[in-house]
Amino acid sequence: DVITIGLNTVREMCRRQPLLMTQDFLHDISEYKGYKKDKGVSMAAKAVIYLYRDLDPSMLRKKDRGKFHDMDNKLDAFGAPKGVDK
Repeated sequence: DVITIGLNTVREMCRRQPLLMTQDFLHDISEYKGYKKDKGVSMAAKAVIYLYRDLDPSMLRKKDRGKFHDMDNKLDAFGAPKGVDK
């Protein structure tokens, strides 16, 4: 239960601020996907993986990216200007 709550908290924090996650930390979380003792833990880890499939699939390992992913999705650096084309 405690691990599930922690992974869900990390997922919500990363949903609001995606640059919070590092590639190494994301790989560590993806290891919980095969957690056999509690199904909630594996589902919470998969939820983090699904979030980053949409945000920035290049941060995931190849096996976690899925079959249909858009490698063009990249996170902008902090403070990067977002220009509007006129």
